[in-house]
Amino acid sequence: MLVELEVAAGVLQRGEPVETLAVRKATGSAAGSWEFPGGKCEAHESLASCLRRELLEELGIDVQVGRYVGVSEYRNAGTLIRLHAFFITRWSGEITLTEHDASIWLPSDQLRSLRWSPADIPLLEQVGKSGASARGDYFS
Repeated sequence: MLVELEVAAGVLQRGEPVETLAVRKATGSAAGSWEFPGGKCEAHESLASCLRRELLEELGIDVQVGRYVGVSEYRNAGTLIRLHAFFITRWSGEITLTEHDASIWLPSDQLRSLRWSPADIPLLEQVGKSGASARGDYFS
């Protein structure tokens, strides 16, 4: 039986076209790989509310969820991960890592230079194409 997971991720932007990403802690199946931070949605939770909750838990920031970037589907050992990414250009608080070992800010054209979590890789092109126009269209 295939387990399907809905996951929301944030592409944080500080200026244009600079994104932040985080490296996973050295445990689990994608240990040490880079990802756009976020996490699994709970039952009856919207993607936007999931992302707000996850970024508060993982990074300690309260965000406004911006424009939709796109979706990536990744299958791994009987699980289908449907990763939905959104731009985040507005937040309050200081980024404090709780689930990651490191984070960095990079221009869009340098994102591919890192070792990425497999589910995030298809989103890289979408981020690069639309990164410069990420502001606007906020969800609650």
